[in-house]
Amino acid sequence: MGQYWYVVNLDKREFINPHDLGSGLKLSEQLSAYPGPGAALIVLCAAMPEPRGGGDLDMDKNWHGPERTFLEHNTCPGPMPEEYPEIARRTIGRWAGDRIAVVGDYAERSDLPDVFQAENICGMCGERTWPNISADVAAVIEHELGGKFTGDGWRRWEEKKLPAKESKEPSKLLTAAKGCLGYLEALPKGCRPDQKWLVPLREAIQEEEVQQATGAKK
Repeated sequence: MGQYWYVVNLDKREFINPHDLGSGLKLSEQLSAYPGPGAALIVLCAAMPEPRGGGDLDMDKNWHGPERTFLEHNTCPGPMPEEYPEIARRTIGRWAGDRIAVVGDYAERSDLPDVFQAENICGMCGERTWPNISADVAAVIEHELGGKFTGDGWRRWEEKKLPAKESKEPSKLLTAAKGCLGYLEALPKGCRPDQKWLVPLREAIQEEEVQQATGAKK
């Protein structure tokens, strides 16, 4: 049989279960899984006590969640589920600064410093002696990526299905304009262009998106 591995926090003595995040337990399976443990570690290890710039993960405002509809909230946050901010605050950055390891069930004492007793860690995870925090991590990934983990046991990731009119390929010009706007808005405050330059660009992008979504022609 192959070796099964868990991602563990050695300081907090807790873990994430790859099966809960759409991945197998073998290292090669976790390496290739999407979103999987890799996305989970981004969420858990981000030294982000609060959002400070464009592209940061949501906490109190819903810029990325599925509740943010295409037209109504195109340039503003969408409605935030009541329970989500608390989940986000206790999960995003939860492991920042901690000692973290990926430990296999064939582990030997010498794999880690002796104090951690590496050979016992997977047993602690399998017996749930250490808390499994995968549910909270899965909630953040679902919110940020718009998909859903489904099923029991080894769960499966399902991408969000867009309505037909929203799934059209955007024009190259629209894609470039959105990329420019995102870059400018993500710049540090002192380096960003004045709003008198950004507002017309934002409005032009919104108008073009509306036209593409409704099939209107210029």
